[in-house]
Amino acid sequence: MSKISQFKGLSINISENNESLAEHLFAKIYPIIASKTEGETFNIAISGGSLINILATIFQKHTEKLNLSSWRVYFCDERLVALDHADSNYGQFIENVIQPLKKTGITVLPEIFPISEDISDFKKVSCAYESLLPSNKHFDLILLGCGPDGHTCSLFPGDAHKYLLENVDEKAVLHCEDSPKPPSDRITFTLKTLSWSDRLWYVATGAGKKSIFKEIFGLDGEPVNLNLPCSIINKEFTNKVEWFVDEASTESTELGN
Repeated sequence: MSKISQFKGLSINISENNESLAEHLFAKIYPIIASKTEGETFNIAISGGSLINILATIFQKHTEKLNLSSWRVYFCDERLVALDHADSNYGQFIENVIQPLKKTGITVLPEIFPISEDISDFKKVSCAYESLLPSNKHFDLILLGCGPDGHTCSLFPGDAHKYLLENVDEKAVLHCEDSPKPPSDRITFTLKTLSWSDRLWYVATGAGKKSIFKEIFGLDGEPVNLNLPCSIINKEFTNKVEWFVDEASTESTELGN
């Protein structure tokens, strides 16, 4: 069961648990896919973490309705590790979403865009990934995560990573160095690339999110912390942003009321 509320101009979708969140997210995605004419692509970019498991639930339960041949799946951030490494978002997506479909005999699958297997030059990897992005600079949907420090994609807060948000060369993809969370090297979409998307939807669950939600949304009379990438995106792209959260992350807060 899910409910939708408005908070400071943002749509907050609150589900009982991950299973109901997956159902609610599918119900929101399906009309986008259904509106596509034959031959049109559904361009989506995803992050990693718990979102992968939610997508796995959607893919397994609603395969026939997803029109998977239209999907073009990109990664809005990726760890610069081998594709079969446990920390690879691509690797986790293949293992948890695609392989289970193959085991059931499904052969019509999304087109997926991983980073280069040659990761010897990190800046070259970021440039190469930028070249793979849709030529029309358009995403139907980007699914974002939210870290306990308010980061999203691999856009981290703090002076050491300000260059990712400032993006002085107006790149679509940047190399994130010395990530506060391992692995230390990643690539990430920039705010410029996020602006290409019709929709920017956050998926964030668990009681551990309560503390950072206080800063992102300005709860309990506190001001919004506009140094956090999640808060910046909320402000810059309010009309595109929705949050998909669970009751555990919003219980006993203004968001859950």
